[in-house]
Amino acid sequence: MTADENAAAKDMIQAMATIQNGFNARVNGAWRSANYEWYRAAWVECGELLDHIGWKWWAPSAWDPVQARFEVVDIWCFCLSELMINREALKPCVVEWLNVPSARAAQNSPPDLEKLRQSVESLARDCLQRQAVSAMLLGQVMENMGMPLNELFRLHVGKSTLNRFRQDRGYREGTYRKVWNGREDNRQLADILLIKPPPEVCDPETAEEAIYAKLDFWYRELA
Repeated sequence: MTADENAAAKDMIQAMATIQNGFNARVNGAWRSANYEWYRAAWVECGELLDHIGWKWWAPSAWDPVQARFEVVDIWCFCLSELMINREALKPCVVEWLNVPSARAAQNSPPDLEKLRQSVESLARDCLQRQAVSAMLLGQVMENMGMPLNELFRLHVGKSTLNRFRQDRGYREGTYRKVWNGREDNRQLADILLIKPPPEVCDPETAEEAIYAKLDFWYRELA
């Protein structure tokens, strides 16, 4: 990894940490001392990720790359929160583990699904054994999926904006409508990210504002 690539990777991780801190503080201002079980949230998300990779032989079960990527983002949110509490988000090894270059990710696209399943199971197993979320094993999942760091960054900005939007519309109170016109909001977000400028061509705050405005419009029109 060149010095420029390392700097760019650190900038993306720092930006995501800033966004994640803001969301966590909105849920609980004292989130850093709340002793949340981040590992538990992560291994449960691993199960959801497996469902989107496809593994059931007795029921319809197919590879869904859009939803699978959003599940990786969800796991990353919990991993990043834990890293921030431990002041490890920008450690050189973490940056190296997560900095899956686009060229290397392209080699695994389309992915070897069984290899991908096994890497997800390794991450879940480690979560349960150590009661912690491994950035190294998450990086292996990303690489096996063919998901570079800049894609994680783009989707994290989008999903964090959706999470904030959900909270604003009563998610915790149970009044938020997750299905809009027959489609889950994650899929609506995926469509929005296709038409809004990716955050790497503008600052994350500007991207969040644009995505939030589109979510608000579609929610009022479709939900």
